[in-house]
Amino acid sequence: MNMNENHPDKYSADLEIFVPSYNLQGDSIPFYITSKNKIESVVITYTSGLSIKELYNVNQQGIELGNSSITIHKLKIGGYLGGVFNSLFDKINYGKEESITFEVRAEEREYKTSRTIELFRPSISVKPKEQEIKISSSYDKETKVESYKVKDPITITNNGLGASLISIKTEGDDHVTLALPQDYLDLAEKLINDLDRSIEALGKKYPAYDATIKQMMEVMKNPFPSETTVSQYKESAQSFDLILESNPVFREEFQATFIASIFRNISLTKDLETFLAYLMSLKPHKIVLSDPLMRINLPGGKSSFNFVIKQTDVLKNVYKDIIKKVSIDCTKEMTIPISELFVFKGRDTE
Repeated sequence: MNMNENHPDKYSADLEIFVPSYNLQGDSIPFYITSKNKIESVVITYTSGLSIKELYNVNQQGIELGNSSITIHKLKIGGYLGGVFNSLFDKINYGKEESITFEVRAEEREYKTSRTIELFRPSISVKPKEQEIKISSSYDKETKVESYKVKDPITITNNGLGASLISIKTEGDDHVTLALPQDYLDLAEKLINDLDRSIEALGKKYPAYDATIKQMMEVMKNPFPSETTVSQYKESAQSFDLILESNPVFREEFQATFIASIFRNISLTKDLETFLAYLMSLKPHKIVLSDPLMRINLPGGKSSFNFVIKQTDVLKNVYKDIIKKVSIDCTKEMTIPISELFVFKGRDTE
C-alpha cells in the first residue's frame, strides 16, 4: 500500500487513519480515525516505547486496556476516534522507531494497517576530546582595524534531527573568562523588565492562565533545567502549549505582547545589531547558542582549560554535559566572540 506521510492514509472512500511519520522523542503523538460508516470496534497495538495518553469520543465502559494494546467497543459518535500517545525519551538512541497497528471494524468491513513512527532528538558530539587552537592577530594601519584568525576551531556536530540549545562555559583557568557585552546586558534587562510588566497585565486579563504564564516567564529566564526542575519545565511548556492551541484569541494577544516588548526595547543602532546576531545563530544544523554574543577573554600566550557544553532541547530534556579539553595559544591578550572558536555542523554537513 502506497502511503503519503504528509496526509491521512486513505484505505477507501470510507475510512482514513492518520499518524505522523516523524515525532520528537518524549513528545506527544496524535492520531485519528475517521469513517463515513459507523465504527463498531478498534483494536490498537503498539510497541513498548509508546503509551496511551488520551482518547477522544469514547465511552469509558467500552475500553479494554491490555499489555501494549487497547480495544475500543463504544464511541460517542460513530465515525470518529482520536487520541494521543506518549513517547519515551531515550537517553541512548537519538533515532529510533516505534510502530502502531490499527484494526478497525466498520459496517461489517475490516481494515488493518501498521504505521512506523521515527522518533528523533538532537545528538551533539565534539571530536576529538582534546584540541589545540592557535589565534593570531593583525593590525591594518590604513583602516586602523585589528583582525584575528582562528586556526583549527572546535567542531560541534548535531547528529540528530532535533534542535539543540547549548550553553558554553569554561573551567580550569581563572585567567580565561566569559562575559556578555554591556549593551546586550542592558538590552536583556530592559526587555525582561518590559515583558514582566506586559505579561503581568495579560495575566490579569486572563486570570485562569496567570500561573502558567508566570511559570513560562521563569523558563524563558532560565532555559537550562536541572535534573530536579526538568519535570516542572516540561509541565509548564506543555500547559502553555495547550492554552495557545485551545484559545487563538489569547495566542494572538500573547504574540502581540511579546513582539511589542521586543520592538519597544530594540533601538536601530547597536541593540538591533545585537538582536540580529542572535537570529543569525539559528542555523540549518539545528544548534542554537543560548548566548550567541558571549565573548571570551584570553590572556596572551598559551592557556589550557575545559569548555563545558551544556545542552537541552525544545522539550527541556536534560543531556549529559560535554567536557572539551582545549589549549589556546594567542599572539597577544584579546577578547573575541566565543562563537568564533567553534564550527557548527549537522549530520548531513560533516
